[in-house]
Amino acid sequence: MNQPEPQKSQKWKQTQLSQYLQPSTSNSAEGVLNGGNPVSLPEEVDGPVKKDSNTEKTWSGIPLVELPAAPPLSLHAPALIPSRNHTIHFQVPWKTGEGIPLPHPKKYEDLWDAVHVRLPCSPKNLYPVQKSGGEREVVGRWELIRRALKPSGREIQDSHDLETAIMEYNSIYANKWDFSTLHHFFNDILEEDESLAFFKEILPKLIDLALDLENIVTRAPLLLKQGENHALSLSQVQVACLLANAFLCTYPRRNALRRDSEYSSYPDINFNRYVSKQLGNASSCSLYVLDTMVLDLFGGRGSERQRKVEKLKCIMSYFQRVTSSSGVISLMFTLVPEGVVTYMRRRVPSKCFPIWLESKTYLRSRIHIDSEGLIEVQGHGLIQIDFANKYGLTIIIQGVLYVGGGVLGGGLVQEEIRFLLSPELILSRLFTEQLDDNEVLVCTGVEQWNYASGYASEFQWVGRCLDETQHDDCGRRMTQVIAMDALHFTHLHTQFKPSLICRELNKAYAGFFNGNHKKEAVAVATGNWGCGAFGGDPKLKFLIQLMAATEASRDLAYFTFHDSQLRDDLFLMHSFLVKHDVTVGDLCRELFEFYKQDLPPDQLYPSLYSHQWHRCHEVEGGMEENQSSCEKL
Repeated sequence: MNQPEPQKSQKWKQTQLSQYLQPSTSNSAEGVLNGGNPVSLPEEVDGPVKKDSNTEKTWSGIPLVELPAAPPLSLHAPALIPSRNHTIHFQVPWKTGEGIPLPHPKKYEDLWDAVHVRLPCSPKNLYPVQKSGGEREVVGRWELIRRALKPSGREIQDSHDLETAIMEYNSIYANKWDFSTLHHFFNDILEEDESLAFFKEILPKLIDLALDLENIVTRAPLLLKQGENHALSLSQVQVACLLANAFLCTYPRRNALRRDSEYSSYPDINFNRYVSKQLGNASSCSLYVLDTMVLDLFGGRGSERQRKVEKLKCIMSYFQRVTSSSGVISLMFTLVPEGVVTYMRRRVPSKCFPIWLESKTYLRSRIHIDSEGLIEVQGHGLIQIDFANKYGLTIIIQGVLYVGGGVLGGGLVQEEIRFLLSPELILSRLFTEQLDDNEVLVCTGVEQWNYASGYASEFQWVGRCLDETQHDDCGRRMTQVIAMDALHFTHLHTQFKPSLICRELNKAYAGFFNGNHKKEAVAVATGNWGCGAFGGDPKLKFLIQLMAATEASRDLAYFTFHDSQLRDDLFLMHSFLVKHDVTVGDLCRELFEFYKQDLPPDQLYPSLYSHQWHRCHEVEGGMEENQSSCEKL
């Protein structure tokens, strides 16, 4: 395995084997659970990223360190004050250093309705089982889960026992769920002693963490539904408890894929998606995933399986750490994760969007454009945009856009990797309904637990990250990830249609939204949003994000993912627009005019360079027709 290059990020430390996981230098997973050879992880460095000391810099624009960042600036996130728009699941006031936040309310209050997550521990969670005589009866599913995961007189000793246990409370999916990757991981990837250690030491604690749900999460989280501004704040222990239940596939009503199912507009959350082992029947589920088919985290074959093995390393590393106390996980123990995570659905009303064609705001956002950096690494301290790419921000299920992409399936590009580095992001799938055109999901305070290298088929878990990001006054790490979905285009020219440009402008503005324009705002770390398999033109998407950032009074750190030519093209265009005092409205009109001319997409920048920009400010007529395209959205 190649050693990672030094990059500006959190401090990465080598640690003793007894304290933290160490990655392997071989293709096996030795070290994922309790051993292996250490690797050199990058220390925090200042200044622009360089390939090495003998090559020229890989970025253009202003140095990354000159962009406004947190700290010293603060991120736009709600204070820990309960309100009609902010549900806090632990007792407040609470500050960093006061130990694990205690749950609120103090005792479990059952909620089983259409506006809250249906927790598996609810007494109303019922499940049909077949009795020995062949009759069927309905029983409490939580007790069924308890008996399956903590069987009397025996323990779960291997992956086949674990599969048997999970299927006891998911029996309607017998012969439909595929656990082959899970078996491959424990039987072929891990060393025998590591596999034994997992089932003897880690899994029992993970199960205890999951089964302590009603004492840790004492009230079901509110569903973050479309059209509503609402935030949920949970302690990291509560997040771990909810994720442990996802790993054990305990959430009810989250496996059905029918169009009329209760959660058809939500992502899946259980770690084994309902899929036939016969891939040819996948279409009968009405589930369509870009280039990946429909594969669960535990199943899969070939290169698909190898990607999931690396994903499992990230997940297992996370669970090994959150269950690493000396005894049974409970609120009485002092755990490493003592912070807070806030998940906020942000809806920007139409009256708050700029009137793009009429904007007289000059394109003066400062930019740093880097061909070698990564959003999740060099974007430390900035607002990190999580966007669609090949398997991107979204998977498409019946035309629906979901946060988390294929993180529980086969996807392994920008968004899925970001979710695996910070598994607390995965929990957003439990309660976040599909995003509307004027909505984004804002996750503040997530910890980075893993370090990885490579994309897609070359993705590899490298080791543990010791995230030393500062906390804000609310106990959240000063890390903010914003999920915003881009449109999917099958024809390149379509994306230049004025109404679709306006949609993307509004979506980007919702992601970059700055509540107080009078204060200096944290810069945005982004890149080729909605490009790749989603068909977006990188040069157009750069201009759209530049316009949105300008209106939101934010600077940009833009990453072109190893495309130095694109880096140079974007920087030259930005310099040109600034030099000629081009406004957001000027540029918007020219983009609309480009669509009318029906020119090839690769002529966009030559067309902009050849335009007589000094005449733009004199043109006032002819705007009504184009503006109506925005107003109809």
